[in-house]
Amino acid sequence: MHYFKKIILITAILIVYGIIEFKSKLTPVVRFNIENHIYTIGDKSYSSSLKDQKNIIKFGSMFFGLYPGGLAFSSVKEAKEYMRKHELSVDKWSIYLLSGDYKLDTQNGFIINSMIVTKEAL
Repeated sequence: MHYFKKIILITAILIVYGIIEFKSKLTPVVRFNIENHIYTIGDKSYSSSLKDQKNIIKFGSMFFGLYPGGLAFSSVKEAKEYMRKHELSVDKWSIYLLSGDYKLDTQNGFIINSMIVTKEAL
């Protein structure tokens, strides 16, 4: 019985921790003094959403690292090369500028903080 209570307590703690982590990851980072822009690749539908002035959030790493975060590039050229290498059609995909700083908000080619897609860069 004592063992069962420990399992329930540990499970409850993990669930609460997961909810808190998930909620914090949903809040996008918006930096105003950006020295190193971040570019990402996204669905072409982002363009029409941006024209309609809708917010688009590109998510950072979540779920204890199981989702590494959206792709991050330090330049449009680098993102274009990735698209070419992976045969991503410009009819379906485009390159977008994000609201973060490459040196502060990325790690190993992925976004670590959720951020807002600000405009199309391609």
